[in-house]
Amino acid sequence: MEDLLICTYENTQKFSLENRILPAKCLDIYDGDTATFGVIINHELYKFNMRLSGIDTPEIRPRKNNPNRDSEKKAAKYVRNRVLQLITDQEIDLNKNYTRKQIKNILGKSRKIVYLKCGKFGKFGRCLIKVFLNEEDLDDKTKSINKILLRENLAYQYYGGKKNNDFTSYFKK
Repeated sequence: MEDLLICTYENTQKFSLENRILPAKCLDIYDGDTATFGVIINHELYKFNMRLSGIDTPEIRPRKNNPNRDSEKKAAKYVRNRVLQLITDQEIDLNKNYTRKQIKNILGKSRKIVYLKCGKFGKFGRCLIKVFLNEEDLDDKTKSINKILLRENLAYQYYGGKKNNDFTSYFKK
């Protein structure tokens, strides 16, 4: 308590996960580039909404005026299912329309641990991450899920700024 009484803006550090490597379990997947992970920090279990860095994927909820809205939603679910397939030890049908509840149940049953290379927090408060399936792959950035999605033409490179709203220009399954 004493530390709180004497803290000031100048002597109090800002919380960050930047440059940490964290073993994690995926708890929920929203779309191909956004998920919730459980991690242990200082012997406590926390969940964080995180975003895969350096990529963008089709949107689960595209704009209403998008002429390819239905196609983009279908593509977004396919990419989300591919991430689910990579990140879990459960059987996944890439073309199934899983509900969020089903996704959480699948991930809850999974016993697979992944490894997160954490970057800064992004503009929506999510930690920007690279996700690796195996600890021994951490030094090879080509082995991240981020790069796998790029190689499979399920995502495009994105580092902020204007987004490519035409998913058909890169999405090829």
